[in-house]
Amino acid sequence: SQVEVEVTTTACRFSNSIHFDHKISNARSGELSVQGMMLCPVEKTELGGIYECVQEFPEPLIKWDIRAEFSGLCKRSLMEYRVRHIDLDGYNRCADTVLWRLNEEARWNFMKEINISFEYLFDNDTSLFWINGIYHYYSDVKLNDTLQVYTWISHRDNVRMYIRQEIYKKNGEHV
Repeated sequence: SQVEVEVTTTACRFSNSIHFDHKISNARSGELSVQGMMLCPVEKTELGGIYECVQEFPEPLIKWDIRAEFSGLCKRSLMEYRVRHIDLDGYNRCADTVLWRLNEEARWNFMKEINISFEYLFDNDTSLFWINGIYHYYSDVKLNDTLQVYTWISHRDNVRMYIRQEIYKKNGEHV
């Protein structure tokens, strides 16, 4: 079957480079399917201030972020959290910082479940750090909502592990 797609590329100039943001979406629904970003170093040419890439194929800042549904081919970690008064902002919605903290706690919970502790990371001279996140909000989170954070490894690349997370309300609504 064929799907019509829409490709959008945005370019912004930063000091000595150009930042490209590429997005591929379903043309009918507008749903984002793939996103990738690249930073291309540039130099000013002698032709009236025109900038030229100095690297033929720049390395992506992030790998393509494929937004596929969970395949079911691996185990997902589940962490539940009930939204409290202290989690709300001035509009009675769960603050973004709370959701970010919740994702962070869920990542460490996931690492514990797969037996990778802080001591293991230290003993093996490695680390776990957050590089990039793309957040899509589908619904507001309110007081007393019970959130379910699912965490899993979406893929590996050399020494990197890409962790994916999704948050749902207990009733199944995607956050």
